[in-house]
Amino acid sequence: MDIDDLMQFCRYSGLFPGRLERQDVFSVRFESNEHNNAIATYEHDLSFLQKIVFYNGNCRKVKSRKRSMHPHPLDISTFVFLCCNFISRQDLVLHFWGCNHAFPLVVKSGQLERATIYIWPLKSLIAKYKDPDGSDIQRPVLDFKMKVISAIGFGQQTVSKSNILNMIITESGKEHSFFFHRDLEGSTKNVSEICNGIIEAFPVFNASDQPSLYLNLRGNCKKHADQLGFLLTASDIVVLLCDKQEIGEVKSLMQKDMSTHKKQFIIFCTDLSDNEEDINLAEELEEFCTHKLIDNLIVALKCAMRFDWMKEVLCAVSKARFENSIDDLMKIAEENNFDIDLDRIKKQITKAEEFTNPIFKLYEENKMQSIFPIQWSESLAFSKADKEIYKLQHWKSGENVRLYRDKLEQQKNASRLKQINLIRNGESSLIYRFLETFDTISETEDSPPFSYLTLEEQNEIYIRLLKINFDKATRSNLNRVYSVYSDLLCQLRLDRLHSVEIQERLDNLDVKICNNSLSISHFVREMGQIYETVSSQCQKEDRNIFGLDRMLSAAVKLLLYGYNIELMDGISNYVSLNWVKGIISELRRNLENIRIKVVSVLGIQSTGKSTLLNVMFGSQFAEGSGRCTRGLHLHLVKVSPDFIRNYNAEYVFVVDTEGLFTLPLESEALDIDRKDRELATFVIGISNITIVNIMGENLSYLKDILPISVHAFLRMDLVGLNPCCVLLHQNVAKGNKYHLLQQTHHLERLLDDYTYAACKLENIRPKRFKDIIKFDIVKDVYHFPPLYQSSQPQGLINPQYSEDVESLKKDIMIKTDGTFLLVEFAEHIENIWEAVKRDNFVYEFKNIIEIKARTVIDREICNLQWKLRSTLQENLKEFNQNINDCTNKNALLELQNKYDDRTNELLACLYTVNGDNIVRRIPNTILGKSILKFQSLVRQSIKVSFEESRREFTNLFKVQVKRRQKELEIVELDKHMLLEIDHFLEKNLKNRTHASINVNDLFDNLFHRWIKSKQFGVASSNGMVFEEEAVSCMYSSFPIRHAKIDEQLEVMCISDRNLADLSCEVPPTYWSVHEHYSENQIASEIVEDMRIFLQHKLAQIADGSLDYRVGIFKDIILHLRNHRNLTEGLIHTKPVFEIDVALASCGEFIQRFKKLERKNKIIYTPLKIHLENYFRSKISEIVLYKTSSAEAVENFSELILTELVHYLMSSIPNEIAIYLKDQHNCLSSKQGLIKHIYYTLIGNLESHFLDSCLHSFEHSARSCISKLFDSLSNETESFNGSLKQIVEDYFDKNITSVCNSLEEGKVNQKVTTLPAMKQCINLISSALAKFLPMNSFKEFENDLLGEIEPTTLITILVDNLKKDSVRKKYLKIILRRVIDTEEYYNIKCETVSIIISPLIGCTKQCPLCDEVCCIGQMNHSGKHSAFMHKPTGMNGRCETSSRKLSSLTCWEELKSHEHDGKHDPTIENIRESWVVPSDMCVDDNSFWKYIYVSRIKEIAHRTGKDEPDDIPKSWYNLNRNAEADKLTKT
Repeated sequence: MDIDDLMQFCRYSGLFPGRLERQDVFSVRFESNEHNNAIATYEHDLSFLQKIVFYNGNCRKVKSRKRSMHPHPLDISTFVFLCCNFISRQDLVLHFWGCNHAFPLVVKSGQLERATIYIWPLKSLIAKYKDPDGSDIQRPVLDFKMKVISAIGFGQQTVSKSNILNMIITESGKEHSFFFHRDLEGSTKNVSEICNGIIEAFPVFNASDQPSLYLNLRGNCKKHADQLGFLLTASDIVVLLCDKQEIGEVKSLMQKDMSTHKKQFIIFCTDLSDNEEDINLAEELEEFCTHKLIDNLIVALKCAMRFDWMKEVLCAVSKARFENSIDDLMKIAEENNFDIDLDRIKKQITKAEEFTNPIFKLYEENKMQSIFPIQWSESLAFSKADKEIYKLQHWKSGENVRLYRDKLEQQKNASRLKQINLIRNGESSLIYRFLETFDTISETEDSPPFSYLTLEEQNEIYIRLLKINFDKATRSNLNRVYSVYSDLLCQLRLDRLHSVEIQERLDNLDVKICNNSLSISHFVREMGQIYETVSSQCQKEDRNIFGLDRMLSAAVKLLLYGYNIELMDGISNYVSLNWVKGIISELRRNLENIRIKVVSVLGIQSTGKSTLLNVMFGSQFAEGSGRCTRGLHLHLVKVSPDFIRNYNAEYVFVVDTEGLFTLPLESEALDIDRKDRELATFVIGISNITIVNIMGENLSYLKDILPISVHAFLRMDLVGLNPCCVLLHQNVAKGNKYHLLQQTHHLERLLDDYTYAACKLENIRPKRFKDIIKFDIVKDVYHFPPLYQSSQPQGLINPQYSEDVESLKKDIMIKTDGTFLLVEFAEHIENIWEAVKRDNFVYEFKNIIEIKARTVIDREICNLQWKLRSTLQENLKEFNQNINDCTNKNALLELQNKYDDRTNELLACLYTVNGDNIVRRIPNTILGKSILKFQSLVRQSIKVSFEESRREFTNLFKVQVKRRQKELEIVELDKHMLLEIDHFLEKNLKNRTHASINVNDLFDNLFHRWIKSKQFGVASSNGMVFEEEAVSCMYSSFPIRHAKIDEQLEVMCISDRNLADLSCEVPPTYWSVHEHYSENQIASEIVEDMRIFLQHKLAQIADGSLDYRVGIFKDIILHLRNHRNLTEGLIHTKPVFEIDVALASCGEFIQRFKKLERKNKIIYTPLKIHLENYFRSKISEIVLYKTSSAEAVENFSELILTELVHYLMSSIPNEIAIYLKDQHNCLSSKQGLIKHIYYTLIGNLESHFLDSCLHSFEHSARSCISKLFDSLSNETESFNGSLKQIVEDYFDKNITSVCNSLEEGKVNQKVTTLPAMKQCINLISSALAKFLPMNSFKEFENDLLGEIEPTTLITILVDNLKKDSVRKKYLKIILRRVIDTEEYYNIKCETVSIIISPLIGCTKQCPLCDEVCCIGQMNHSGKHSAFMHKPTGMNGRCETSSRKLSSLTCWEELKSHEHDGKHDPTIENIRESWVVPSDMCVDDNSFWKYIYVSRIKEIAHRTGKDEPDDIPKSWYNLNRNAEADKLTKT
């Protein structure tokens, strides 16, 4: 075949020469039976290329239906070689080298004018060689001095010279086919013109000999004079194959070559025998060689035993010592007028050297930070601060979260500022020079002959040269470190006694590896840091100034060229999200919105993860001992167009990961486990499929890593997250498959158990491991043989390994149903990273057992905190009551000491009883260092809680003591204090001594100024940042839910939340079970209980018995967390329910406290009252102010009516309750209330109300009474009186009472010598003391009243109070407050409580039907009785051994047990304690029978049971109106 035939046969006509790109060579493509017909004509090249990319040494074995029809395997391999461009050709030769196959070195085709020597592909070959002194050498093949051994042949011989070369290389009779020969499978008699005259090469690095380069000239050497001349000149040993007829030509060849005396000839004569004629011929040839001073060895193959001649040949080869370099070969090729491929890329070579030389100089001086200034310390500081903002690992409980996060934000900004300054100062000049050199190679410059390189190819070659140069510069340093690192790892496994010292050395080596690494990835990482810095610090218009778009373009080109992009920085373990999203966006602009699959690998260090991916996808991930891969790296692989439809993807993203359980750096020791779990979760989360790589049979680490990832996914709440994984056992024998299957089955059971435990912890529906991460124990477990065949030289890759890799690749492409569009993948990465970054709790622990233990401990500590705070609160309350009994400072000091002693006693007692118990609750399954960690955690948490609570309550008590001290100073008329006040007033009242001054305004101004200057600690909320304090308490109270708190706060801030949003019905998203309706009542009870708790706290603040403090939020949250329904597991909600209720409770407290403060309902402290009185009297004396009678009446009226409003607002619920009882007879007894509930239920179709009636009498009663209350506010109602009328009547009645009391007081007034104002105040106070507290009048005691009698003033006051304008003004105030949503709700709740309290009575419920006892006495005598018994199925009771609801009545249930004759203690107890009347006809208890049949579907759904099929037909005849009439007549 000629080249045209090959192009037609292989369908490569558009790719020859040099047009086959790297991404096409390594594209995803498979042979399959489905496509055999379509590719029958070009199956051979596909087979070869498909196998060679997997390093499969069987790639040259070609099978065909018609042997004569297919080309020679060498034709295919050489033609593919020539079709490859510069980059793919170099990669192809690397795969030749990995398969231990010879590759083309010199090719002369009929379509090429001159022979071409290909040196460029050899640049990627790295050889390992052990020199004679035993030291290991690893460097490029081109850098070795080698002995050149060539093989040439004359004519058609019966023996293969390629086979002879193979035997010489292997040094044994069992040859490996380095050079393809005629006896191998797939060989044909003739090769095409493209292979005739080709010189193949294969370098050999055996420890027994010096490095050697074997060259093989294909075809008859007489027909290829140029190649023959090159070989004779370049070779040190010539292996020549001929027959005895051609010996003359051999002599002529030796005679012609003048340098033959420097060479050694090994002549294999194929037909020489041991007869006399042939012996003479051989002796003659030997004499010729001796005469010409030519070392020679003549082998007569026909009569010599292989063992004998092999021994002599190997001895001759090993004795020869020559040193030739590749440069020597290039010179010889040039002298022979060969084309040299390197000449075509001289410009790129020069350019790469010019760029790298300054870098290498800095590298040798250990100035890596000068090369990459942005990605080091400041980048690390930024990433740590950013993660800490969410994780709060170092946040201390009690510290203000906002301030802590603000400090971290400042650190981030400071780091970014330093980075941007470095960029602006030109410190990143090398990066910008890299960008400049990337796209500036000109196509217009003169190029050598046959230069057909496009601009894109030139760029690609330039980048490949940079990579080669970087690798060459760093290889020696890194190899030394890797060698020592590997030895120390082995030593560490064997010598645990000196583990600390070994660990220190490993730490130092890890630092050396970081400092000695230099690659394209460093440039990409630096560009990423510049991009992130500039994006955050500069405006969008500055992008072009800093070259951000060029950076994205360069990164995408590198990705398309086959290089890796760092997804997660391996130093900081941080994802530069803007940079990654920018790259994906730029990739989308280049390739459009392609569909991709994401494949990743996960495993422990040094298990061959990177090697696996390199073999599978042709990637270029770093390989070697030690920590070669740090972080996550992304590689892009194209899917062949023929297979896009099969795999529903156009490209594949391959993700290589840092090894798990790597030995940490000293600075990372505390974070290494957390980092591994975060990394595993992130990798699995972003991937469609993850290969879990296992070296050997050890599965132990998966028991820790995978459950943590599952738990993390459960906490993420990400929709559509459904990754899958496969297990890959490397380096195992197929015979161990059954044993490994058993191990995997055991692992699956453990993973299921851990997943169930994680679901339980998160209060969600139980799942199996495979429900979250797809995994099939049979189909998804693979077993690979060792990578290398140790019996073969130069680390021959095991063909079976290659075939298994190909099979795995095909399977994972088929298995991964899920794919991403590029835009979806960017969003997906962001979602997963944000979720991983935010959640800290789940990654702190080794496994689910530890997490479960931590959750239990958290709940126990929370309960202990609640007990602690409740105890200290009671203790504080008790001592506060004693403070007012102290009459001097010594008594206060003594009380302070007693408080401290008592507090210490209480804390010691609480710790003794509870602290040690919590430590003992740590499960026995937690062993080793973990148990110590948990014990330390418990003790530290308890210590912090005790110390914080002690400090908080001690400070509160000290505030009260300080106030009492000030009070005593005022009460005892402390001279110093009075002098201070007098001096202050004299100084501030100059020139103000005239009657026109408003004393009240003057007082408000001066008093508050003086109080502020003295800072007596008066309770005030001015300047309080409520939300910050609440958030801090949330974080400290929910230590394992920081991420969820952040998530909820992003939806709505605390101050905008209230319990009203949760009071009606808990949103479905909060439930962890589908059938949650029966628990909705419990959730509502929790919300209602929190509302009542808040009312109690606010009432304490309002009456002055409690001051606002940060700890109030702590009390609110702990009250919720220790609620019985939550601690006893009576409700199945997700953790977000508890968090949202806590946030809503804090929000409602903030809103209502602010309203309370605005309405001035916070009572002043006694100290402030004393000071006010003294100030007011002193001001009045100084300004000689006299109050007029009109002003006095106005002041008194305002005060009386203001106090009356407060009184009415507190007593109006009782008035409304009286009114409702008068209007509704049903509220006079419990049975009447029950009947009203029944009547309401008939007309109420709400599911929530039915649920209340079935499960809680009190809740349904409250609901009904609330509706009656609400009807009062509806002005369209026809009955007498509305809420407005009730309020008006009540107001008028109380105004009349006030006026009457004042009139009576005036009549009974006794004559005294007190000042007139004092007499008036005493008269008013005594007259109204029965129902109005009048302390506020004391502020006017020192005022000077004008010429008027006190009785006259009272008469005027009464007349003023009776004025219609005054009545309307204050009535409007009351009505406005009653209508206010919050006040209205409070009044309604209190009214309902007043009505229902005496009606609750007995709360016992029938054990069979749950109907409440209708007797209105709590501890009544006699049996319990129900107004009407319900069918037993209404509470979820089922028939025996069935899921169907029971249709029996209570009476029928008792009768059925009576007929059975069995003694049942429960049934006997019911008979003794309950009256259960007969229920023989349909009219008995007919109300509940009607409800049962009319709402049976709803009841069955709510209880999670099936509908009964045996309900009596007569029940269905009951109707709503008839049952309503019965209730009315009852």
